[in-house]
Amino acid sequence: MSRLNKTFVDFDGTLVLENSSRILMETLMEHATTKPERLTARALGGSLQRVFRVALGVVSRVTGDRDLALVLVLWAFRETFVANGDEIIADVAHKLTLNGSLEDVYAEPFSIASAGLRPVIEAFLQRYPHLPVIKVYASELLVDGAKLRLKLLTMRGKLRALLRDDTRSYFTDYDREARMYGRRVPGGVVVRVVPGQHSNTIFHLKGKK
Repeated sequence: MSRLNKTFVDFDGTLVLENSSRILMETLMEHATTKPERLTARALGGSLQRVFRVALGVVSRVTGDRDLALVLVLWAFRETFVANGDEIIADVAHKLTLNGSLEDVYAEPFSIASAGLRPVIEAFLQRYPHLPVIKVYASELLVDGAKLRLKLLTMRGKLRALLRDDTRSYFTDYDREARMYGRRVPGGVVVRVVPGQHSNTIFHLKGKK
């Protein structure tokens, strides 16, 4: 395997400017199909919105995972997703913007490592068939009849995948993930901050050569 094939890129906030999980949650609430789900969407978008966001923020800071809210929202709006999942995924994918500040990175073969949903990432990649993506590590979502089965790729799970594949270069916008990766990569890392669009910051971590 060539060195180029050992480049990994985070998805949300890195390869794309937006957070796909957040857009998915908003889209699910906008398209709620059953009365209980519509009532839940109204509550989460109204009086309970601040409480919900604060609670999820605390959980995310404690665990380090930014996509735990997605688990709760997918469960709360599972009937909507089961009924309209393909349309919702396509809608989310078309709301995502490729990050132009990483053109030099995705000009060469790379893999994606993300806690976001594989169906969303794959739908986005269909819009950009020229991107030389080798492999996608992401959270898995399966529809089994009227049930949803979600296997979330946590930050620690992503780290294990990166270390297992002997990563040489990793790009992410998440500072906590960058620090954890930096502590674990054998031989140390060199961290280069790349100014991104819309004031986001991309951390470039290089493993042992």
